[in-house]
Amino acid sequence: MMMMGPMGMPNMQMQMGMQGGNAFMNMNNFGMNSQGEDEEWLKGFALGVQEVKGTQEEVDDGRPKLNAIFTTTKGKKTNMILSHGTTIDQAIEKYLKKMGNIELYRNKSNRICFLFNGAQMKFGDQTKVENYFGHNTNPNIIVNDVYNLIGA
Repeated sequence: MMMMGPMGMPNMQMQMGMQGGNAFMNMNNFGMNSQGEDEEWLKGFALGVQEVKGTQEEVDDGRPKLNAIFTTTKGKKTNMILSHGTTIDQAIEKYLKKMGNIELYRNKSNRICFLFNGAQMKFGDQTKVENYFGHNTNPNIIVNDVYNLIGA
C-alpha cells in the first residue's frame, strides 16, 4: 500500500522504508540525468549551436536579401540567403555547393532540376533573383532530384 503525501504525491519516505536502500538512489536520479547523459546532451546542444552559426553564411553587405527555401522532392528544406544582384545561376551554384554536390553544377547536370512557380530555373540564367522572384522575399524552390543525387 502506497502512502500519499501532500497534493496526492507518493510519500517518498514511506516508499524508501518499503523498498530499502535503493529508493534513495532512485530518488537522487529522479528527474536528473547521470553525468554521461549530461555530457551527451551538451555535445548535442553544441552541435545545434554550431549549425545555427553555420546558417549565418553571409556578411551584411548592405544589399537587400531574400530567403530562398529549396525543398527537395523528399521534403528536405534548405534555406539560402541570397543578396539582391545574385543571378539565378549563382543561386543554383551556391545551393549545390552547400549540399556538397558542386559537380552537378560544373557538369550542368540535366538529372536534377529546380522549379519555381511551375517554371524551370536554368543553369546559366543571368537574371537577378530580385527580378526573377518579383516581390516574393521567401520563394520556395522545388528541387526535383529524381535520381537521388543530393541524397536528401
